[in-house]
Amino acid sequence: MKRFFIMLVFVVGLTSPLQASTDSFSKVVDDTSRAVAYIISTASTVDPNTPYNKFLKEDQKTQIGQGTGFIISKEGYIVTNAHVIKNAVKVNVALLDYPFLFEDVEIIGIDERYDIAVLKVDLPEPPEEIVDWGDSGDMKVGNEVYAIGHGGGQIWSVTKGIVSALDRAKDSGNSLYIQTDTVINRGNSGGPLFNMQGEVIGVNTLIVSPTGTYIGYGFALPSNLAKWVVDELIKDGKVEYPVIGIQMVQITDKDEYFVVRDEYGLDTIVKVGALQPGYGAETSGILVGDMITEVNSMKVETTTDIIKALWGKNPGDTIEVKVWRDGEIKQFFIHLKSKNLQPK
Repeated sequence: MKRFFIMLVFVVGLTSPLQASTDSFSKVVDDTSRAVAYIISTASTVDPNTPYNKFLKEDQKTQIGQGTGFIISKEGYIVTNAHVIKNAVKVNVALLDYPFLFEDVEIIGIDERYDIAVLKVDLPEPPEEIVDWGDSGDMKVGNEVYAIGHGGGQIWSVTKGIVSALDRAKDSGNSLYIQTDTVINRGNSGGPLFNMQGEVIGVNTLIVSPTGTYIGYGFALPSNLAKWVVDELIKDGKVEYPVIGIQMVQITDKDEYFVVRDEYGLDTIVKVGALQPGYGAETSGILVGDMITEVNSMKVETTTDIIKALWGKNPGDTIEVKVWRDGEIKQFFIHLKSKNLQPK
């Protein structure tokens, strides 16, 4: 006679690794959500250069917009995009912990080049949650990220995705964006892109879409650049940009590339195309045709490496540049000068 044994196993109080991970993420989201601001901007639509303003009705003279921001200090400083508050005649801020609008919002500074603005609200008590800046230089393609914002008017919505690409150039300046497939729409502008530890590694700034809504391509200004811009705005109310004075060109000729790589043994494809008159490189000893290999001990392979090496530098700083010339590495020092590109 066969005997059949039935074993009943009762698992009490155990949590699966997946559930534990989900609960941990939910706690991070809950904490960081309380540092995210809802920004309502009333902007003037009146053009001072047109004589037709007198024909506008009162409700045609202003336009209401919305965006996202995040608290970075117990003093009430809030980071957002410049375009969120452009031409604003009034800015209101809502926070998750309070059932009212903050109306006495001070605009500390606006930087249109990098599309960053800093606001300040007079909080009735120190905020329980502020966000910390993360290191955008640590991010790799495929890393998970999440955003909190008010896209499409859906306030305090959380969306999650990955880093799709790094160092995306979307304008003629020195902005190199983090590309993400995290859902970002109008209303998310100025909001934080977080790593999975709840640190801000980017400021959500723009999307690429023929419809104006999310189709999978969102772009965030890296935290390592954004934090420098924010610090300058808080300190001086403006940003002065350092200029190295070198017009850089990348090798595109196949034969030249293989000579540089195989005969010279260099990884760089960047060389000096021209020296800008009046700036530090002109008098440093660097020559047209030099191959740039390092800037401030950072290895250079492409022009993006040089752009990132200048992040956080100010006019008056001196940087070390190493170049390849005539079969050897030469070292030079360049004094950075100012070229303030703020609109006048």
